[in-house]
Amino acid sequence: METSKNIAQIFAVIYLAVAAGMLLSRPFYERMIDDFKKNSFNIYIGGAMSLLVGFLIVKYHNHWVGSWTVVVTIIGWMAVVKGVCLLVFPDQFVNLVTKQFSLRFGWIFALVAGLFFGYFGFFG
Repeated sequence: METSKNIAQIFAVIYLAVAAGMLLSRPFYERMIDDFKKNSFNIYIGGAMSLLVGFLIVKYHNHWVGSWTVVVTIIGWMAVVKGVCLLVFPDQFVNLVTKQFSLRFGWIFALVAGLFFGYFGFFG
């Protein structure tokens, strides 16, 4: 459970910072997404880092129990899938995700995820 709380605390800080950034610095995030799509090296590094972080979470936190900790495991597996897709199908995956992703709602997801992980990581 301590590992779950530590990971949740890290997720909380990151998600809340990203939510604040998306809300308060929207033009920057729009430029960042456009730049990411145009730079093959960014896509490669993004895929490698996502795969690395996802693999580490799954390796050390593969908990499939009926509590909030399963969400950490699901995020880990999602990161693995994202990393593999970015490395194997970079153009197709980036096009699919950027068509479906909206900064208008992305900050809401990040805020809710940050509050969820913050509650369980720091107070749960």
